[in-house]
Amino acid sequence: MLSTLTGYLEKHNLLIIILLIITTFAITFFSPIRYTDSDPFGTFLASQAILEHGTIKLDAYSEVLPVYSYKIIQAENNHYYYYSALGTPILTTPFVWLANLRGVDLARLTSPYQNQVQSGLQNLLSAITTTISCILIYAFCRCYLNYAYSFLLTVAFVFGSSIVSTMGTALWNINLEMVFILSALVILACEDQKKIKDLKPVLLGLLLFLAYFCRPTAALFILITFTYVFLKNRRAFVKMAVTSTLLFGLLVLFSMVEFNQFLPDYYKAGFLDNPISKSAVYGSLLSPSRGLFVFSPYLLLPFIGLILYGKQLYKEAFAWFGSIWFVLYIMMVSRWPNWWGGFSFGPRLLTDVLPALFIITVLVWKIALTTPPKWKREILAISFVVLAFSGIFINTKQGLYNHSPAIWNTATDIDHAPQYLFNWKYPQFLANPEMIMVLEAERKFNNLNPD
Repeated sequence: MLSTLTGYLEKHNLLIIILLIITTFAITFFSPIRYTDSDPFGTFLASQAILEHGTIKLDAYSEVLPVYSYKIIQAENNHYYYYSALGTPILTTPFVWLANLRGVDLARLTSPYQNQVQSGLQNLLSAITTTISCILIYAFCRCYLNYAYSFLLTVAFVFGSSIVSTMGTALWNINLEMVFILSALVILACEDQKKIKDLKPVLLGLLLFLAYFCRPTAALFILITFTYVFLKNRRAFVKMAVTSTLLFGLLVLFSMVEFNQFLPDYYKAGFLDNPISKSAVYGSLLSPSRGLFVFSPYLLLPFIGLILYGKQLYKEAFAWFGSIWFVLYIMMVSRWPNWWGGFSFGPRLLTDVLPALFIITVLVWKIALTTPPKWKREILAISFVVLAFSGIFINTKQGLYNHSPAIWNTATDIDHAPQYLFNWKYPQFLANPEMIMVLEAERKFNNLNPD
């Protein structure tokens, strides 16, 4: 059956890929679940300030700043700024400019219509970035596998993970970061498989900086990429490192002029001073409401693949790349006090490390398809399909088209009651109206009886 399916996909590969792209955009764009009033709310205010005043300072919008609550901070220089990274507000400025041409002022959300437009623009850009990520994931898979297997893995990776359930719900700073990370990985993979002549070091350096510019957690990916390229091609490393360093120097220079400090606050990694929390490691991987392997259970299989095909994978430098990246990232996130990512769906804060597991998964499939015995491959394939369907149900159906998992955050008041993250009686991905009623009743009772 699998061979028949793969044969059909091979025969109609172009049509299938076009349908995949259209489907990805439609599923995310028409999803009723949006977190656009969460952390990303404030992105377009900063973009508008750049267009209107040539600055990221938000002082000119003092009358609307209370609407943005914690998303706006007052720096030590007594000016007001959007608290998040600079990359997304700057890179989305052209879209805000187009909105201005249509008569929409995204800096003054004084009417429900304008707020709806802001949410709509976020939704459009989140759908676009998710779709671009889908294309890049497919391109990465094609470096190692045929059309059919690349398509099947891409469907699992996109619709069965927080690629869709996080990136498809708002314009988080993860969205553009992921686009740049995946673009860099495609270059690395193409060179690894000798499908391009060189590493395109200047372009690679630019992509690495842009990923960091949008979200500073990309620094870990940059460090591992630097090490990988250094060991592989010293000449390319120098060009890549010089490009990234020069751009980073411009960011430092801007920060010194604007904030009189080495980097803007959001780029500081003060949380790394905290010890690794065992409960955060467990919660990030296996808790019922934020666990990566609960929301995307098929991602456990690469680790089984490492056991089954360890001798072959040991020789794959890219397998080491993905494994080290994933382990170090988990160690980093587990130091963050709010490791569950606040009001969100599933392992939102692990979205940008998903490509590490994609790398291992693709390499396992590459080796499994050419390595006997056949029964290992068949068991792995059947397990992957079953678990992938579970991940697709959780992330696409529940994450994008069921309101209850979104309401679950408020019903539990999760930031003040993180114990619910570990409660298998009320897993977020299985939330329904009845569960929400019980959780709200419990919260009211606990508020009335705090002891």
